[in-house]
Amino acid sequence: MPLMASQQKWLDWFAPVAVAWQAKTGYWAENSVASAALESGWGQASIKAGNNPFGITYSPKIHADWVWALTFEDITFAQFKGFSAEERATATREDLKPLPATWGGVMRVRMNRKFAKFESVEQALASKIGMIQTMKQYRFKEAKDWRQMAQFLQDGGYATSKDPVTKKPNYAAKLISIGSSREVTAAIARARAAISAHG
Repeated sequence: MPLMASQQKWLDWFAPVAVAWQAKTGYWAENSVASAALESGWGQASIKAGNNPFGITYSPKIHADWVWALTFEDITFAQFKGFSAEERATATREDLKPLPATWGGVMRVRMNRKFAKFESVEQALASKIGMIQTMKQYRFKEAKDWRQMAQFLQDGGYATSKDPVTKKPNYAAKLISIGSSREVTAAIARARAAISAHG
């Protein structure tokens, strides 16, 4: 399905940012664009007050400020207990019904969470890349290409996204689908060509 005009406008703005940061850090633009598009609905539903299109959760040891935002998490009960008491207090089922006292397997939970607040989207991207490159479970140094990096992110527990039918993790598949789409491929190619032309 073709992107809406507002989505394409966001992509045309963000792709050069991602390409520039790949030149600085080696982290693939395809991963940056795909994750931002996935988490923010192609820039339409990002945590705008926090300049945080990646859905980076707040950590008091790392981030100076935070904002509340609604999110949906596909999680086990054990994972749910790992969220803060403030966040758990806002949680319901996806249909807004109260959560059960406990549950087996994976459930989609609707809740408000604290997300990191940044001065700019570029600062958010720098934070995301720095985290991925320094945390061993994401295996950045082992990744041979952006598709393998997407799989390593899923394997390392970067996101809780699961297929609604199989209940199996599908974050990597989502990133690869977006990153290899005609629109993203073209936008990144244009951005690389523009940067190359300016030397």
